[in-house]
Amino acid sequence: MLLMTVSSATLSVAQNVAKNVAKIGTTEYATLKAAVYDATAGQTVVTLINDVDLTTDDELEVGKLQNIVLDMNGHSIKGANANHKNICVSGKLTLKDSKENSTGKIYAETPYQDGVYDKPLVEVINDGEFVMESGHINSVSLRRQPRVWQDRPPAATRY
Repeated sequence: MLLMTVSSATLSVAQNVAKNVAKIGTTEYATLKAAVYDATAGQTVVTLINDVDLTTDDELEVGKLQNIVLDMNGHSIKGANANHKNICVSGKLTLKDSKENSTGKIYAETPYQDGVYDKPLVEVINDGEFVMESGHINSVSLRRQPRVWQDRPPAATRY
């Protein structure tokens, strides 16, 4: 009987262990936000190692001085068409999926609701840049809400 009690306690503890979701090189991170925050000029590739849910965390911000490649690696990022539940880019973000079938996606499940769920999944502001090499962006919408929005057109050439 004692053995059964120990086994149940061990199982309960094992189920509560959180999985890391992203990595830079060999360093793993519990949140995508932490990985992006730690990305430096020499470490710009952030690779997903598990699915991410931005609806339970704060938005993902790519800062003005950052230049990050986000490799979906076949995983998904769940967001919402709402402030603080999406991806905000004021630096440079390149989205790609290194998996053979390019199954990685950024998506939302919540339908359009004026004033609440009416924002893009990826918002590019303050001369930011978003490059999509591969992967998918899927948004549920009753209107023609864009999946990616930029506050002003990019310059054709920058010197």
